[in-house]
Amino acid sequence: MGVFTTTTMTVKNYMVSCWVVSKPFALAGIVKTGWLTVMSMMEWYSGYIYSKNCIGEGVNGWWNHHWTIGSPACVSLLTTHVALMGVFLATFLVTILAWLIWFGAKFSEDKSTKEIEKVINRERLKKEKVTFNET
Repeated sequence: MGVFTTTTMTVKNYMVSCWVVSKPFALAGIVKTGWLTVMSMMEWYSGYIYSKNCIGEGVNGWWNHHWTIGSPACVSLLTTHVALMGVFLATFLVTILAWLIWFGAKFSEDKSTKEIEKVINRERLKKEKVTFNET
């Protein structure tokens, strides 16, 4: 019975420590995913409303949209669609860029990366000395 209790407590402690480490990433991921989802839905829906109410379907819709495109409702829907698409794309690209910068910073702080840089610099200096001595 004592081994079972110890194992249970150990597993519980590992799970709690994993949650403590991953909680900020999980919350940030949920917030970012929610933001991107809502932005894409709003952007898509404004484009959908614009296409249904201002353009129409087929050749007749294409011909009639020339006369309705200047209405305030259609201009507002088109502007909203374009602006929200810009916000969605900018948010998406900034998210990817932030992840790349964060991963790059973590990679450059790693001890093994610094050791590899030292070895590369040492080999580069050896190569420069050999080249200097040959001339």
